[in-house]
Amino acid sequence: MINKQLTKKQAEIFHYIEKFQKQKNYSPALGNIANYFDVSIPTIHEHVNYLEKKGYLKKQKGKKCSIQPIKNNREKDLINIPILGTIAAGQPIEAIEIPDGFVTIAKDEIKSSEKYYALRAMGDSMIEDGVFNGDMVVIREQKTADNGQMIVAIVDENQATLKRIYYEKNRIRLQPANQTLLPFYRTEVEIRGVVEKIIRNPNNDIKETGKKENLIVKHLIKNSEIISLKRTHKINSPKKNIEIYHGDALEILDKEINYKFDMIYLDPPFATGRDFKYQATANEIEFTDKWEGNSYEIWLDNLISRLKKVLKKDGNLFFHISAELSSTPQKVLQKHFKKVEPIFWKKAHGKNTVKNKLGSVVDIIFKASEEKSYFKLIYEPLDEFYFENSYRNKDKIGLYALGSLVHDKTRSGYKYNIEHNGVSYGNLYGWKKKKEEILKLIKEDKIHFGKPTNGKPPRLYKKLYKHECKGKPLSNLWTDIAYITRNQQDKRLYPTQKPIELLKRLIEIGCKSNGVILDPVAGSGTTGAAAVELKRNVVLIDKNNEAVRIMKKRLNIIS
Repeated sequence: MINKQLTKKQAEIFHYIEKFQKQKNYSPALGNIANYFDVSIPTIHEHVNYLEKKGYLKKQKGKKCSIQPIKNNREKDLINIPILGTIAAGQPIEAIEIPDGFVTIAKDEIKSSEKYYALRAMGDSMIEDGVFNGDMVVIREQKTADNGQMIVAIVDENQATLKRIYYEKNRIRLQPANQTLLPFYRTEVEIRGVVEKIIRNPNNDIKETGKKENLIVKHLIKNSEIISLKRTHKINSPKKNIEIYHGDALEILDKEINYKFDMIYLDPPFATGRDFKYQATANEIEFTDKWEGNSYEIWLDNLISRLKKVLKKDGNLFFHISAELSSTPQKVLQKHFKKVEPIFWKKAHGKNTVKNKLGSVVDIIFKASEEKSYFKLIYEPLDEFYFENSYRNKDKIGLYALGSLVHDKTRSGYKYNIEHNGVSYGNLYGWKKKKEEILKLIKEDKIHFGKPTNGKPPRLYKKLYKHECKGKPLSNLWTDIAYITRNQQDKRLYPTQKPIELLKRLIEIGCKSNGVILDPVAGSGTTGAAAVELKRNVVLIDKNNEAVRIMKKRLNIIS
């Protein structure tokens, strides 16, 4: 029987390799294993590397099917760690030591000179660090801890809890790894140990739509500190052009995504200092947007740096932010991209509720790219009265308006005269077009020849035909897309949801046909809805449970 230090998935992979080799007399390739378990090759590669590191497998370099089970893996040196009871991964509970057997792990998993004990986690406050209800945590016994380490903390006269510790001015923050929960603050905390290892409870394999999900457990130890231990999984989608991932965006990009994107839309936390709920009457906070010091800038810099690596050279990253909070994102974007252009979206009319400040009615969407990026100019409809009353001239081609060909005194153009039917046409400040271009338009009968008026010399105009008018070229001030209200056409499902028409416009100008779009903090899935409508491919990521539920429901409605 496989030692308890393996997760259920790792044990299943090991047994599959043993069985495959016994039946076929050669070892499976990574692709064989990935197909059998219906997961990606990078995921299998991670599990195989872990099995090799722990002495269960060996690989021969340079050979395709080189994975060999080690027959004496069951004879590894093991050690029993005493289980002393349960630990709250939620609200603190009374700390009482009740011996409850042992957990067996390999000796090389820990330092032999240190003392260890194990606790069974109870609750869901650390799920985003990979600690689920019923999992076992192995603790290195010590009375101090570094900033950010996951610890066993004793607070409020013998109440125990499992949290990450952060030392702040005049207080200590005990931080859960669950967006729906708030941290604890104390002036005094007793430390009983630091988490060294997490052992998955076999019953915690997650189910989704009746199929096993992909479970990635990343266990990195540096200076005896667990850096990350996170759960991510891919949601099965009936649509080939949509991929949805539930988990941390950076981890998923590292482990699951091996291609680059034509466009990224990013509507991340704004550092608003607010807590958000899906319903105003709800008691629980679904996610918080509170940061301290320069932690927001550090987090954002890391995120943008990672996203740039998966963006194509001619791709565009659109960063959505409130106008009054845009200085830090602009600074970070300008650090990583050569071109950062603002788009100003007037999301609402003036507000009647403000008293001590100007009403916030504008968001900024930064278009970040390198020098040469994809761009498609689109047009807005002209004012109806203007459109119907501007085309007053007519020739054999149709109705036309007059377009200026000359510069005014603020700019200098091309200097030459045009001779036509004995009349010389010139301009003091020069022409907007070269002479050969004007002559070509004259030959095509697309020049209107004006007559002298009030002693002024005659002028030339370009004919602007009504049937050729595409509209007004889109500017960087968007006032025609309204914020989401309580209507059925674009129902509001999420606190920070953006209108689908806004996302459709961004996709039209910034993503080529059949391109691939990434939204790493997808929220309610508006980017996905817009991409489906415009026949683009899209990858959506969010680590919030409720956001993923809303996203899946919304996209199913569309399909």
